[in-house]
Amino acid sequence: MDEDQKKKTTIMRIGILIFMVLILGLWVLNLRGALSSSKNKLADQDPAQWQAMKDELNQTLAEVKANLSELKKLEKPPIDQAAADSLVNDLIKETDRLASSSESTSSPIMNTSTPALRQPPVTNKNCPAYIDCMPTIGETKPCQIPVGCEGITQIAY
Repeated sequence: MDEDQKKKTTIMRIGILIFMVLILGLWVLNLRGALSSSKNKLADQDPAQWQAMKDELNQTLAEVKANLSELKKLEKPPIDQAAADSLVNDLIKETDRLASSSESTSSPIMNTSTPALRQPPVTNKNCPAYIDCMPTIGETKPCQIPVGCEGITQIAY
């Protein structure tokens, strides 16, 4: 039985080897024909055709370069960093000036310069850490932060 297995293996290897040599031979024949046909095509071409194709390619590349240089001219000039910084600083100064002038010109109702109205805000000692505002089926829950707990309680969605 062992000899029978060796014969089968040997026959299979010989068959595969013959099949590989056959495929390699056909490939070489086809390759030789493909190379000779491409050489004939190159030899049949007129040098004037090659020159015309070369001129067309050079013209296209020149147009591309011209368009690129035109695009570079249209690009925005770089931002002057010093001018941008001075603009930002001027805006900050103007905002500070407007904020300080609005405090002095506030309405008498909102005037906090009187000692009676300058009391610290009332904070609730029993503020929850969060309020669960997840959507539920059935009963709806209030999702409002209690008065005095504005800086302490958070709403969880």
